[in-house]
Amino acid sequence: MTKYHLKIKNSIINLFIILFVIVLFYLCLFNYENLYNNIFISLDLWLYKVFPPLLIFYFISTLLISTKSINMILYLFKPLNKIMKFDTINGFNLFIISMFLGNPTTSSLINDYYESNMITLKDSIVLSKSASFINPLFIFSIVSNKSLSIIIYLSHV
Repeated sequence: MTKYHLKIKNSIINLFIILFVIVLFYLCLFNYENLYNNIFISLDLWLYKVFPPLLIFYFISTLLISTKSINMILYLFKPLNKIMKFDTINGFNLFIISMFLGNPTTSSLINDYYESNMITLKDSIVLSKSASFINPLFIFSIVSNKSLSIIIYLSHV
């Protein structure tokens, strides 16, 4: 990018920030009840629908990875590795783990494994493109119909 393009990009970003602040200021002055209600609804949704499944799966995944118990689960999916054709077994393991964890943990693990030379560049690129699953408990907590949530998760996988 040239300096001219960067200047335009920065100007547009600054314009959006100024517009956001103006709208927020307007809402605070003239429509503060709706603003606060929306803030409380968002916090309530985050606290009761988003955070619990993420916390549970982060705890489970950390426990599985640190105790090496994940190897038993990965053994069940081992025939799938012949179809996926990862360069390293760690690449395949990360793919399977990503189905349980979801993002952004998977992205962090891919980066850590690549920097530690535990997976190849090809594996990291393939994983970055294909291992961005949504946390299953998150889907099941947001969608109240269980059969629909299963269909959503399987279509995502």
